Amino acid sequence: MSQEIEIEFKNMLTKHEFKKLTMALQLTEKDFTDQKNHYFDTDSFALKQKHAALRIRRKNGEYILTLKEPAEVGLLETHQRLSEVSDLA
Repeated sequence: MSQEIEIEFKNMLTKHEFKKLTMALQLTEKDFTDQKNHYFDTDSFALKQKHAALRIRRKNGEYILTLKEPAEVGLLETHQRLSEVSDLA
């Protein structure tokens, strides 16, 4: 398992701003990566009540389980690599 502190800043872009930014940075389609995120919580949202989150992310054929918990500064992220299971039956 690995851990890190996340301090995140998010900013919404219009389509025009995004195109302008990708042109300025000379980015093309091949520079982007597809990722899928799946978030989990209890029926009573116990994690959300503790300002925590549990996620499995699929990116570049890898699966990473991440627990995000409040820290003194930002969020403490604890990561664990997972292997893909094709059939649970």
